[in-house]
This record gives sequence, C-alpha cells and structure tokens, in this order.
Amino acid sequence: IIDIMQNLSAISQENAASTEEASASVEEQTAAMEEIANASEALASLADEMQQLVTKFKF
Repeated sequence: IIDIMQNLSAISQENAASTEEASASVEEQTAAMEEIANASEALASLADEMQQLVTKFKF
C-alpha cells in the first residue's frame, strides 16, 4: 500500500508540474496575441492615415 501511495504521490507531482508548464505556456501565448493585436491596430491606423494622404494627392 505504501508503494502505491508513493506512486500516486509521484504521479500527482508530475501532473502538477505539467499543469504549471501548460499555464505558463498559455500566459506566453496570451501575451504574444496581445502584442499581435496591438501591432494590427497600429498597422490599421497607419493604413488609414496613408489612405487619407493619398486621397489628398488625388484631388
């Protein structure tokens, strides 16, 4: 019974470590997605500004 309990404890510790790693990965991905979203907004703003400038030159 002691061996079984020790094995279960080891498995639980491994699962906890894996869960922490997965959580860290999710946090990194979330941060990367936020950076991408911010960059996309900046690009959209630049594209809008460029469109306005091009329109001025057309007329």
